[in-house]
Amino acid sequence: MRLPKLSQLQARFVACLGASVVLLAIYYVLSSPRFAYAAELDITNHGSIREAEDHNWEGTGASEEAQIFLDQEAIESDDQLVELNTAIEDAPWMRPQEQVAEEDEEEQDEEPEQYSLLRRATPSATASALPGSNTAINLNIESGQKQNWTITNITSWNRKSPLPAGLPSEFGSVNTSSLYVRDNGTTQVFISINTCLQPQWNGTVPQAESPPQLSIIVTAPTFTQSVTLDEGFASVSFNAASFIDITVEAPSLNRNFTGGWNYELAASVDNYYHSVGLNPDPPLYWVDSDTTAALLVTANLTYDDPSSLVYQQWMNSSNPFIVYVQNAEYDNVIDGVRNSFCGLENSPIEYTANPQDPQGITSRVQMGMINRSTQPQQQFYVKNLNGSATYEAILGMQGNSSARGAGVVGGGGWVSQARYLSTKSGE
Repeated sequence: MRLPKLSQLQARFVACLGASVVLLAIYYVLSSPRFAYAAELDITNHGSIREAEDHNWEGTGASEEAQIFLDQEAIESDDQLVELNTAIEDAPWMRPQEQVAEEDEEEQDEEPEQYSLLRRATPSATASALPGSNTAINLNIESGQKQNWTITNITSWNRKSPLPAGLPSEFGSVNTSSLYVRDNGTTQVFISINTCLQPQWNGTVPQAESPPQLSIIVTAPTFTQSVTLDEGFASVSFNAASFIDITVEAPSLNRNFTGGWNYELAASVDNYYHSVGLNPDPPLYWVDSDTTAALLVTANLTYDDPSSLVYQQWMNSSNPFIVYVQNAEYDNVIDGVRNSFCGLENSPIEYTANPQDPQGITSRVQMGMINRSTQPQQQFYVKNLNGSATYEAILGMQGNSSARGAGVVGGGGWVSQARYLSTKSGE
């Protein structure tokens, strides 16, 4: 029998009707409880066939896709089916991985800072372990970079005993004695950092600013502190009972600076590995100067009687202190590292006392122990200065004065604040 010829409108109607019938059939099949339960007769994630009477999906490791199809039993309308299809399309496994990654990054960016810091209070899988008490690590870091360090269990670190020899007695803010504390299962930990090298000025005009400073974030289960280094130095101390995470972060650089940083980081259960005297009146005094030279002395090293052992030890010590002297007109060479021993040591300073050159033949700084006013002092005679100039003098100490480096309490050195002096004019 010849089929009647349909008009264009009738043909479209028949096509739509046929598509609707197919969709209804698919919907009926998917919504049937028998088919839903039949989906359970599948291979489990453990490789075995799941029992037909077991309809408990909890703990079986079933995929989220399968769970969504099982939920179709509760669908009662076409609107619900549309919502289900939308949920499937929006599910993470249906979206490109790049899109999911971007959304995760956006969520992390919106995380409040206090939560971000608290989240770091877990051992970092990518962190490197600090080597031990009074042992520094030295590493380069670039602009915008973060480097993570960890102490797995601070209570397992042992006190340095016996303490290495240092100064005969306490002098000013210098103290190489142990401050070790252990109480109620916690250990007092001393963390310090020095900037040893920093970005250099490459601007087209004279340097008018210091390089930006590194930051350090120390995190433990009950402690979090973030500190920006001050002139190349920062320190943190607290009581800890287990692991500690330490993050060193480098800031961004503007176009006037180039290069990166080098830092020295150490932790100790005895005392700070690096230290700085923050007293604005440092234990270094300007005695006199002429047009080309200046005389500097330390404060009294002890007030003990000349017959005492401590007095004799001071007088017989081999110049425990050094001095850095820089023309203040060109002091940008130390901007950013005035509080860092290794920073001053690596800077192109004009005059640096050298313990191996006490006569100042090559260093132009003559030094030695004296007993002015019957009390021990160390003096520095700085030569070859410019007339009518102002200089910045910083007192320092290598290590703990008798030793430096790994295994030495205070092995990272000490510096004071600057003392200014002036030379006379050529007239």
